[in-house]
Amino acid sequence: MTQKKKKEFRVIELGGTPYEIGYQYGKASIEIRDYLEVTCKELGLQRTDIAPLMQKYLPWVEKFDPEIVEIIKGFANGAKVSLDEAYLTNYSFEVSTVAHLKPFAGCTSFIATGEATLTGETLIGQTVDLFPEAEEGVRLLKIKPQKGSAFLGLAPNIGCLPNFNLNSAGIGLDVNALVNKHSIVNHNGVSASMLHYKMSCSDNITKALGIYCTAVKSFNTTPLVGLCLANKEGSAVYCEAIPGDYNILYPEKGILTHANHFETERFQSGEMAHVQVPDSFFRARRLRELMHKNHGKLTVDLMKELLADHVNFPYSVCRHFSESDPPDNRVKSCAAIISQPAELKMHITWGNPCENEFVEYKL
Repeated sequence: MTQKKKKEFRVIELGGTPYEIGYQYGKASIEIRDYLEVTCKELGLQRTDIAPLMQKYLPWVEKFDPEIVEIIKGFANGAKVSLDEAYLTNYSFEVSTVAHLKPFAGCTSFIATGEATLTGETLIGQTVDLFPEAEEGVRLLKIKPQKGSAFLGLAPNIGCLPNFNLNSAGIGLDVNALVNKHSIVNHNGVSASMLHYKMSCSDNITKALGIYCTAVKSFNTTPLVGLCLANKEGSAVYCEAIPGDYNILYPEKGILTHANHFETERFQSGEMAHVQVPDSFFRARRLRELMHKNHGKLTVDLMKELLADHVNFPYSVCRHFSESDPPDNRVKSCAAIISQPAELKMHITWGNPCENEFVEYKL
């Protein structure tokens, strides 16, 4: 067996007022100009295109949460980039998916709780499937805001607010790309990363879920993601959304898995996963079967093995790509996460879990 690499994240610690959090993050993001050049090239943008592109989103962010506006302002000043460029780092997924119709990245997520785990504890996690060039841009942040819960979070690119989080109230949040043709046509509002930031400051899972559902209904936001939420007491849900509507899914026998297609029947008419990520249907089912096969025995160590599963390689739970794939479809697991909300611990690989060790990070 090949020896796994131990690749550790440098934890970027941020705290204080929203502006101070953003400013510190900007100062720590010295690679941001290179990232912006790559992002513009991938999206087919000139730097002069960024401002008009971002202007349609700004009123929604101001309405959603003025504190996030302050974070972005702080980041822009700390990183010495324009405000519009700072916003783009948090909207690159939305712009790629909506404006350029590029295939989105994947991800396979899970919740295991109660009777499904060996000790009854709650586990939540996922693979983080992105384009290979994104791997070096993944960042791990520890954020302590003046108001609200502190949290550990994984950001998918430099300058982006974290999307895959665990907070001090014992709430874990993980996400999957979910795109419906109506979402693309009607997309507006705040980015997924901004939504997840505000949710992760919550001290209660009901409040966190309420932020998501209210955003879908009231803030003209159409999240292009579905999300897993679980807390240390074992409450756990998955929320899917399309423009103006959402649905809540619950674990069965303490187990829930999800990938990049809609499980809600009424949302399936506009499904795009079969075009962009057809392996989604396999990955969600494969992980679900593996977890049910080990029902009552699931632990952190066992989930590490299951997230490295290679059945249907390279389009497996541990996602790889083939050189024969079109460039826009070359996706890999750039990270994998297993969180223990009761222990306030995240176990994370930087790179494919079959090749890299899980490293423990404590909030």
